[in-house]
Amino acid sequence: MAKRALGKGLMALLDDDVKEEVLLHDKRERSELAKRVEELPLGKIKPNENQPRKDFSDLEPLVASVKQKGVLQPILVRKKGEHYEIIAGERRFRAAKEAKKEKVPVIVLNAGDEEAMELALIENIQRKDLNPIEEAKGYQDLIDRFGLTQEVVSTRVGKDRSSVANSLRLLSLCDQVQHDVASGKISAGHAKILAGLKTKEEQLKWRKRILASELSVRGLEEKIYGKKKEKAGETKKAGKQDVFIRDFEERMEEFFSTRVRVLGSNKKGKIVIEYYTLDDLERINSTVERAKKR
Repeated sequence: MAKRALGKGLMALLDDDVKEEVLLHDKRERSELAKRVEELPLGKIKPNENQPRKDFSDLEPLVASVKQKGVLQPILVRKKGEHYEIIAGERRFRAAKEAKKEKVPVIVLNAGDEEAMELALIENIQRKDLNPIEEAKGYQDLIDRFGLTQEVVSTRVGKDRSSVANSLRLLSLCDQVQHDVASGKISAGHAKILAGLKTKEEQLKWRKRILASELSVRGLEEKIYGKKKEKAGETKKAGKQDVFIRDFEERMEEFFSTRVRVLGSNKKGKIVIEYYTLDDLERINSTVERAKKR
């Protein structure tokens, strides 16, 4: 609990314009942290290769602000060897370099790898700096590198578990669709529907239709699933589905971040765990291996 409170207090300190969004507003903690602000030469600071944000193409407004007013919010760093590694604030760091600044304000934290990744992800999510694919990969990195469950990740970043699970499902999309989602050509709403398709070919087919038209999220859902629901007996069959089985499917879908179906009767059947690429299959296998070790 102490570690989580520290991270949230830091966010309240460093991002005043989103104070309503952060989970903790401890004034005393912010005051203590403010006393720890110091300046470091840019040459002693290095980016973090595990930074969840990968797109830094929109720095011009920030560079202009830094030239005029300097870096107003300190960068979070940790000591690593002879240098300081950025935990959160790489956009400010890059803007300061472009603005030819020699030093920047920082707060040096004694943070391990897990806490550093957690803080970086939280800051970017709360600032809304991440595109949907970057956010999903940030969650997956926490799961893969530190063996966290989706529930633990959701608690750490202040999101509902279903939100984290839905975000992770985007990683089942093929590379072309992921690129379009990251660049904003395809919305996250469209992407979540495409993630439910079985094959890459189906995803690419509907991707073309989305890019070529003004197809809404609801319109896409109706076109893909509407006819299936109209088949004779389909609605009734779904309505009579065993509640326990459906609950089991939902929990397994959250665990594996992919579609899971239970086929058969209440007496016997089979469980189908879907995957869409070899990378997706490897991710599912890694999830099983981590669960076996617990």
